[in-house]
Amino acid sequence: MSEDTKNFAGEISANWTAEQGMAFECAREYISELIAIQSKLLARERAKPAPDSDTISRLQQEQARLAEERSTLKVQDSIAIDRIRKEYGAKLKAWHQQQAEQSC
Repeated sequence: MSEDTKNFAGEISANWTAEQGMAFECAREYISELIAIQSKLLARERAKPAPDSDTISRLQQEQARLAEERSTLKVQDSIAIDRIRKEYGAKLKAWHQQQAEQSC
């Protein structure tokens, strides 16, 4: 019970704020969306007549790295959460903008 503590009544209570919890969940969502993008890119590459094994390997490695980052992220790690929200938020914005432009 490393992230929870028991209060005076013996009930489990979180030792972080609602704001920290929301930022944590947002960061996890950003990572999850990037993992999904890797899956989409993998599917595209594998569907090619001559898939590039180096591209597939690189995409799989990035997907695994993101999954590891998501699984080890802690709600109290505000520095990592802020970095993820800024860095990955910008990547996601660029990705969605690129997809929108390609569909026009």
